Amino acid sequence: MPIYRTLQLLLPLLLLGVSLVGCKLLSAKSRATALDIRFTPLAGEAALDSNPVYSEGLTGLSQYVWKNLRYPPLYLRMTIDGSSLVGFTIDSTGQVSNHRIVKPFLPACDEEALRVIKLLPGTWQPAQRAGKAVGTECQIPVSFSIRH
Repeated sequence: MPIYRTLQLLLPLLLLGVSLVGCKLLSAKSRATALDIRFTPLAGEAALDSNPVYSEGLTGLSQYVWKNLRYPPLYLRMTIDGSSLVGFTIDSTGQVSNHRIVKPFLPACDEEALRVIKLLPGTWQPAQRAGKAVGTECQIPVSFSIRH
């Protein structure tokens, strides 16, 4: 019943084009495992023994993304769903650089996905190979969806 009431209250706002935080339509907990994060060695490097580890954990990373992602108002009104794939490099000290869109969706969604990933709080422990810290590439899909 509470979900029905929430949707009943939100529907008029959606029809008026009011901007909402896209992920707040679903609970952060239900979306916490939705990210399919991929790690790959830097070009020309051997396979990783262990992936990088985010200080807040993958659940914390997912919750941060879904809490802070704002669905672009134009696409919200059009109920367009999809995802932007954001990539970045984690070096051997855990520093993050080279943020970029690997697979674009829509320009405003790509910009928003990049903004949220660039602002991630916390730090990374670098990937390991043969007992040594090594750089790696990371790709995170950021979904924009209002239907589930």
